[in-house]
Amino acid sequence: MNRVGGPQNSLLGDNAGLSTQIGRMKGDNGPGSSNLAKYNDRIANDPNQVAIIKAFKDIQNFCSRLNLKQNVEDIACELFKQLHDSKELKGRNRAIVVTTCIYWACKNENCPRTLKELCAQFSIRKRDVGRCYLRVMKLKKAGKIKITIKRRAADPRTSESEKYMIRFGSALKLPPSVINMCTKVAGTVSKLGVCAGKTPAAVAAASILLVTQLGCHVKPQYYREPVAIADAAYVKSGP
Repeated sequence: MNRVGGPQNSLLGDNAGLSTQIGRMKGDNGPGSSNLAKYNDRIANDPNQVAIIKAFKDIQNFCSRLNLKQNVEDIACELFKQLHDSKELKGRNRAIVVTTCIYWACKNENCPRTLKELCAQFSIRKRDVGRCYLRVMKLKKAGKIKITIKRRAADPRTSESEKYMIRFGSALKLPPSVINMCTKVAGTVSKLGVCAGKTPAAVAAASILLVTQLGCHVKPQYYREPVAIADAAYVKSGP
């Protein structure tokens, strides 16, 4: 008998056989080997385990594509497992639930990702994820969801809009000096509260627009089209 496969995921519980395949080696015709192989096949065909492992793979792939930290992936997986076991979202599209879990994990870990950005990446309607997210928040408030992974503390000195700045600035290929200037503007705007009610991504985009529009008179290469800034920040351009 031989045993191959990846490490067991603790979230899959006792029946985590999907990460392991058990088969016979040459000349191994014993009854024990046959029983183990049958047991492994039975686990691998369990629809509950199959659904969870597929979702975990989706979460892993999406987090890798978005360069998200391991803790975000772990929390998203734990949240999906709890939602699946509770059957509170039974019948919901898996892609919508996976996107919701990643968005929730990003917010939990103070990782700047907008809902519109995630929906664009996963080709999911924002309205569907928004409804699913509200449902998850209600379940959490009711005590039906309890994430055990420790949350990373946020830096109280950094506003939400400032957290988006490095990503948006990098996407627009702005030099570090300009990104730092944009970050200062966004921080000042947040402290003054002049854009209260606006999303952090919108404040970050407006700060970039302001700095690049003013800076282009000194260095024309700093100029960025408003549409390009809006696209980088996943916000609407124009009035």
